[in-house]
Amino acid sequence: MRQLYTERGIVASEPATSLFGLGADAAVKSLTIRWPRGQVQVLRDLPVDTLLTIDEPALAPDATPPPAQFHAPARSDTLFVETAAERGIRHTCALRPFDEFTRQRLLPRRLNGLGPALASADVNGDGHADLFVSGSSGQAGQLFLAQPGGGFAAAPAQPWSAAAEADDLGAVFADVDGDGDSDLIIAAGGIVQAEGDALLHDRLYLNDGRGTFTAAPEGALPADGASTGAVARGDFDGDGRVDLFIGGRVVPGKYPATPRSFLYRNTGGRFEDATDALAPGLRAVGMVTAAEFADVDGDKRPDLVLTLEWGPVAVWRNTGRGFEDITAAAGLAGRTGWWSALTIADIDRDGRPDLVAGNTGLNTKYRASPEAPAVLFAGVFDDSGREHLVEAQHVDGRLVPVRGRSKLAYAFPWLPRKFATYAAFGRASVEEIFGADRLAGVRRLDATELASGVFFNRAAPGGGVRFEFVPLPRFAQLAPINAIVARDLDGDGGLDLVCVGNHFGPEPSTGRFDGSLGAVLRGDGRGGFTAVPPAESGLVVSGDARAAALVPLDGGRLAIAVARCDGPVLFFTTR
Repeated sequence: MRQLYTERGIVASEPATSLFGLGADAAVKSLTIRWPRGQVQVLRDLPVDTLLTIDEPALAPDATPPPAQFHAPARSDTLFVETAAERGIRHTCALRPFDEFTRQRLLPRRLNGLGPALASADVNGDGHADLFVSGSSGQAGQLFLAQPGGGFAAAPAQPWSAAAEADDLGAVFADVDGDGDSDLIIAAGGIVQAEGDALLHDRLYLNDGRGTFTAAPEGALPADGASTGAVARGDFDGDGRVDLFIGGRVVPGKYPATPRSFLYRNTGGRFEDATDALAPGLRAVGMVTAAEFADVDGDKRPDLVLTLEWGPVAVWRNTGRGFEDITAAAGLAGRTGWWSALTIADIDRDGRPDLVAGNTGLNTKYRASPEAPAVLFAGVFDDSGREHLVEAQHVDGRLVPVRGRSKLAYAFPWLPRKFATYAAFGRASVEEIFGADRLAGVRRLDATELASGVFFNRAAPGGGVRFEFVPLPRFAQLAPINAIVARDLDGDGGLDLVCVGNHFGPEPSTGRFDGSLGAVLRGDGRGGFTAVPPAESGLVVSGDARAAALVPLDGGRLAIAVARCDGPVLFFTTR
């Protein structure tokens, strides 16, 4: 039964779909409703294919509403089972509130709370994979060390506690100094500190081989002062040392200004900024949300793949002498979006790596296509001299503002005088509101694609690379996807996908993008996917999920850790 939630109650108005169908049953034997404020209703023997209006029961006068929770059905045959508490992973990622809408009144979505990040590696050399959860403003990161028997224990205080005020949005383990163990690189971001603040410096911690870390000497990783997030590791110059890319996420308080990104060459335990020398243009590539090194063109050199907000999925080809932007030549430049996640794997088993990219999905008020993109204008629109943001959308062939007259009037107090009625404002285009000259002088960003999907790597004439986009199934389009794990979960040879996401940050009148409980997509090995409902997969991820990491377990089993903004870390293990 598909349900529509309203302020008054639940209206169940559509027959069940094949995904959640009741089969030949003529009645629903029992329907349990757990309301967000804590009331529980049990309704029995409900007829199918019938419109039902169910009112929310009144709260008792002395009742205290509990936090909203999703209650997963208890089953013993699911693919995953959530085991964080019993394995000793007890960690809640806290979000320190920050009202960024006072700085940019018409900001489309909150940028505070884009973490935490996850990273996994055997840091103490005992043969078991450990787990790191990055910290946010006011909360230090936490390292969990694997224990015999499959449990985890929180490691003693580590040096990153000294940077607890930093908002760490990226983390990766890599052997930086060539001593055979896993060191930790952390990308510091967020929007609270101004650009140039020391809390925005990315950090390197060196491992002694036993899981005890020390801060690297000053200058081992250049002080950047930029709000970064995505971190990718790879030996791009072929000298046997791990190099880095760290992507700029945002310029605090100046969205959507272009942040600085960094390509770092490892010179023997120390990194030098080689961005401008090796990859001209990469410094200002855009707002980077995810990054990976992978050989996408088959020449045995790791190329750099990026997902961008208000940009394309970008590919920078490793020429052996540096990097060149082949995004347009690969057929990617025209498909701009709010890309938010990336994993690279051979989805169709043709020997070429494909790009799986998360996006905002198709379950929001926004619509986008090449002919009618979603639009964001940024700049000075009037004589005030202040920079503002204006979202716009296409309606009946005309570009009109997304926000209404009253919302825009907070930033443009002259608007009610120019359009005395809401009807007059409703008939006006963006150009008629602000003037063609003003619009010509501000920055315009377009998004032509909002669906998450796979860019299949096709052989191009002349040996080049060309990608073909295929959206993921509708079940994966219910909300933004912020993290993707690709793995053969059922042993049939096809790569399956685990996707988690949601976004609790859109401005209040838009509302949260929270339609997903996570998605498990079973791959057929030829590029196709079938959605597995949460009740069958056992992967139930409510909340604002921000990261996912694969954690190998003993006996060939695996786990997927999920970190959520302002929520507990989850740990799903295969049965």
